Amino acid sequence: MRWARVALAAGLTLTATALAAVLWHSPAAVARTNGIAAEDPLSHFSDRASVCQADEVLPHGTLAIVVSLSAFHGPRLAARVFANAHAVTGGRAGSNWSGRTVTVPVRPLTRTIDHATVCFAFSTSHEPVSPYGQPAPPGLEATGNGAALPGRLMVEYLRPGGRSWLSLAASIVDRMGFGRAAGGAWVALVAIALMIAVAAVASRALLRELR
Repeated sequence: MRWARVALAAGLTLTATALAAVLWHSPAAVARTNGIAAEDPLSHFSDRASVCQADEVLPHGTLAIVVSLSAFHGPRLAARVFANAHAVTGGRAGSNWSGRTVTVPVRPLTRTIDHATVCFAFSTSHEPVSPYGQPAPPGLEATGNGAALPGRLMVEYLRPGGRSWLSLAASIVDRMGFGRAAGGAWVALVAIALMIAVAAVASRALLRELR
């Protein structure tokens, strides 16, 4: 029973430590966007595909790339960035992403890269993957498997934000109360209080059973 109490105390301590680490962490923020809206599907790919886009600017500190690819259960995705025909960074995203955008972590950039070409490679057999963007003039289009697409993709670049989750807590609590029948910051506070109460009740019940 003593070891069970020690395990419970250790579990609660680790949970509190992990929560504190998350709260002090800074979420990623948009460092730059290429100004393209994800309005129209540019193509549909049902097999292996490599979609590339030139004339992109990647800011210093970029640690993830957000690209507008649409799928219900997206495949694994690889991203590579080229400058002067040399790969400067890259990364991979796992499968089963959903929606119209996917975020690919990449090796952080130590400098700004101008006139870069960003490529995204994937292989799908279950459902088509559609890049989204806007029409572009001839010569500025993205390419799919080497052929020009009718426009450019929406791409955003993320880097570490300057504020921690803890410093954003007040605004997050306010936003959690929006769009509800009985809105207000109290919605988030009640949810937090309920989670704490459940943990306390469960811990107390466990300790009582161990007596």
